[in-house]
Amino acid sequence: MARQTAFKIQRYKTYLQVLDSGYIYFGDDKDANLYADNAGVKLTGTLSQVGALTIGVSGAGYDVTFYGDTVGCNFLWDQNGDTNGSLILGADTKATFFYAYGATTGNYLKWDAANDDLLLVGTASQLGIAGTTAASSATTGSIHTAGGIGIAGALWVGTTSRLVGAITADATLGIAGLVTSTSVTGFRSNATFVPDENRTNYAYCVGNRVSALTVTIGAAATQHLDPFQLKILVAGVNPGGSSTLNGFYQLITHSTAMANMRLKNADWNIVMSANILDAYCYQGELDFTSSMTVGGEAAVLGLVANASAAVTGNIRGAIISMQGTGTYATAVGLEIRTTCGTGLGSGLSEGIRIAGTPLPVVGIAMGNQTNDNEGPQNAFFFPSIGGADEGPCVASGTATGAITIKIGTATRYIRFWETA
Repeated sequence: MARQTAFKIQRYKTYLQVLDSGYIYFGDDKDANLYADNAGVKLTGTLSQVGALTIGVSGAGYDVTFYGDTVGCNFLWDQNGDTNGSLILGADTKATFFYAYGATTGNYLKWDAANDDLLLVGTASQLGIAGTTAASSATTGSIHTAGGIGIAGALWVGTTSRLVGAITADATLGIAGLVTSTSVTGFRSNATFVPDENRTNYAYCVGNRVSALTVTIGAAATQHLDPFQLKILVAGVNPGGSSTLNGFYQLITHSTAMANMRLKNADWNIVMSANILDAYCYQGELDFTSSMTVGGEAAVLGLVANASAAVTGNIRGAIISMQGTGTYATAVGLEIRTTCGTGLGSGLSEGIRIAGTPLPVVGIAMGNQTNDNEGPQNAFFFPSIGGADEGPCVASGTATGAITIKIGTATRYIRFWETA
């Protein structure tokens, strides 16, 4: 069939050909048209698509661009942007919002271009990561970020986690499980404490000065509680020099004159108002479980007062103060009890030793030397003569009895009578 060259549209047996710069109009008022040139075909007007729309074929894709009213704002499917193509919304510095709605009313995914935020909106929305890649650093795992993470609600971690950097908690940190540390410096408080009347500053507490932690004792036969536990096994070899292992180390340094300041390394109190079995503010033990040698000295309690300059005031190595307006049925200020050894001389070699240089002025003071009063009714008590384990009291030919004493290595006696 011969072409009609005067027309932009050529009709052939099996097709129509629209030549360059040719139009096909639709509607009485030319509401829409197709325009063709060597750059492609352009559609002007509203398009309603019924049925599937396919652009390109597998292995041969095409870019698709949707323009907005603002210059430079568009929605682009870039077919060769990646192995599976890229979906590009807008352009650099050209804000474009994006919404993806869920099945529940008010729940959707939103890209807030004005604030550069990707939001999950709605109470039923959640971000689920299906990946199971374990994290071993800040750049591994199923999810990671080069910046920080802000969480307004609770954070739930369902397995063992590792925090490599320093942690700062500006509010109360509640932990329901066991807290362990592999750090060689352990746990410490670096706060600048500010004392006040109510002692509101503290580094660590179980309960506090205002509210006690209630410990409920049940009906079981045996029950024990150790809020603080320290158990260390010393191993290795003999160190090359004198060395020390301290279960606890405490030091208070004071160098500013404060006449009203009282310093205590520890303040232990037990308040009782009902029957108990035993009570000890402090109980310490030295257990020797095999034959051994103590090269220096071993003491259940070692107390040292060290003065490198003149000190005025009442200085004591130890003070035992029995106080209160109530009465004790049986009370002893200081008791040295010995159950060691199997016979005479195999236990304590000395009950109380007062020694040192220069010599003390008074070995034992019975009363208040300053006021010359407050002495005991009896200076000493000894078991009766002739009784079992009668101790130092023996019979005397010229007196009621005698008290055995040691002067150097010799045994001597102090006689006593029934009347003054």
